[in-house]
Amino acid sequence: MHRSMYGVWIVAAALAVTACVQDREEIRPGTDASDGRVAEVAAGSSGSTADHEDSDVQGSGGAAGSRPAAVDPFADVPTTRDGMSLRDDPFLAESREEQKWLDRNGYPNRIQLERYNQASDYMLEQAANGGDTVADVVLQGRRLSGSQIDLAAERLMELARDGSGFALSTLSAFMAGSSKGSPEIGYALSRVAEMRGDSRMALGRDAMFRRPLTPEQKLQGEAEALRLFNEMRSSSKVGKAFVDPRPVVFNEREGGI
Repeated sequence: MHRSMYGVWIVAAALAVTACVQDREEIRPGTDASDGRVAEVAAGSSGSTADHEDSDVQGSGGAAGSRPAAVDPFADVPTTRDGMSLRDDPFLAESREEQKWLDRNGYPNRIQLERYNQASDYMLEQAANGGDTVADVVLQGRRLSGSQIDLAAERLMELARDGSGFALSTLSAFMAGSSKGSPEIGYALSRVAEMRGDSRMALGRDAMFRRPLTPEQKLQGEAEALRLFNEMRSSSKVGKAFVDPRPVVFNEREGGI
């Protein structure tokens, strides 16, 4: 694949998860989109969702008091890329090792991305409460476009600190391209992704911004990137694995299964 196409692919993949699918969002009658369940997820809580019903979730037909505290609405969705083609990976995998790297760093596979982008916020929240970090990132990416930007950004930073490159690239793309964001922070987060080991990030960085950054903005971003990287690495739960070089290989994709 030509080098210039990598940037287009990377930016499209990063921005895909920040889109808020309003026409598919399901809010139950009598509830509000900004109720306490949202605050629980933003704070990293795994509180029970037993008092809510969703006809799309397996097991939701039982009485509220008898339902399990956590129901996985995506139990049938594969969580790794094992056996999947290189050709249609939404985050550009050129080798099996790169597929494993994407899995380790929290990037959804093709089926996950399709299903999660079509799911309601409530389904994503249920999965996130059960420990599904990919669902959590997609949910927080949607919330960046609403009134809960601070809570969503805070949660994405928590997930990024603990090893989710998907969370880091989602927040970076939003900060770089949204009028509600900050281009300097968007640049800084993309540089943190590079420092963690994502060698492809630089290929599509310039296309994320609504307008070219000034030299001063880039300098501010570089300084912030160093601060963020050191802070995140020192407090990360994954320890030395916070730095995980991406195994880039350019000769397998065309012959992928």
